[in-house]
This record gives sequence, structure tokens and C-alpha cells, in this order.
Amino acid sequence: MYNFKDIMIYTKKKIISVFSLAFILILQGCSNDLQSRLEEYIETNCDFEKNDTCYFNMKHVVGDYDNIYFIYPVVPLMPVRNMIGVKDFRDCDSPETALLCNMDDYYQLIIVKDKHVVYDGEYDFSNIKICYDDFPKVSGSGIFDDSEIEVSAYTSSDSIFQVTRTIDKMDKFYKIEQVIK
Repeated sequence: MYNFKDIMIYTKKKIISVFSLAFILILQGCSNDLQSRLEEYIETNCDFEKNDTCYFNMKHVVGDYDNIYFIYPVVPLMPVRNMIGVKDFRDCDSPETALLCNMDDYYQLIIVKDKHVVYDGEYDFSNIKICYDDFPKVSGSGIFDDSEIEVSAYTSSDSIFQVTRTIDKMDKFYKIEQVIK
């Protein structure tokens, strides 16, 4: 026969499991929030029936920003902090040994406004391919594991982008390119 204490412990464990699962599902949904907003904005505001190319203002999707950074999937934290100019980005106990790591080799997308990170998330290029390699390349250096190291990223301060609808092997995707002034 079960006593009251055993039943309470079992119930508590089940509640924690349910909340943990719900939290993980919410985080997964939030990680692609920017991508889904971007795709929805493009599909709503670009008339691809008339033309396969249109222009849009990224600030209408993500809000005001100074720079967007595309950072490689696994890089040390300190050089990234120095590169984006935000010293307390991803505050942790040991920033000299911390890495930014992303699942599935997704790039890290960081958006900065007034030396504050306003967006920090992974970017999956499956439906919307951003041609970040046309963006200017920047680098930052910092200490990692007692050694000076330099990392680089692609950045843009522009907000006007060209989007092209592309159909490739039965898949539809959007290609976003920086508008060269």
C-alpha cells in the first residue's frame, strides 16, 4: 500500500516532467519565431504573381537595429562579445572558456541596437536562404582557454533587402540578398 508521502513525491515528479516538456516545446517554437515572422512578412508583402523579386525593409520584421550578425555555428564567446560590442552578451561565470554552440550547424543570428542584443537565436536556412556571404565580414578577438583567438562573422547595417522566390526540385524557398548601394 502506498503512503501519502510516496504519492506526493510521484505526483511532484509527474508535474515537473510535464512542465519540463512544455518548456522545451515552447523554446523550440520560439527559436524559429524570427524565421516564421520573416516568411510571413515576405508572403504577405511580396506579390510573386507579378514578379519573382521584391524589396523589403528588414526593420519592419525585426524592429529597429544597428547591425545583424551571422556567426559560425561553434565559436568562443569572448571574441564574439568584442566583435558585436556587447561586453555582457551571454553573461556566464567563465566567459574565457565558453562557446556559442548551435544545433545542426545552424548559424547564430545576433541583432544589436545601441550596444544591446535585441535578438539572439539560431538561423536555419531551409526555407529562407539569406546570402550572408555577400555581407561585409568583421572579426573580433578575445581570450579562449588562455589563448588569444580571432573569429569572424558576416554583418549588415542595411535594412533594405531584395528577396527572390526560387523553385528548386519541387521546393519553394526565398533567397534574400543585401541591396548594394
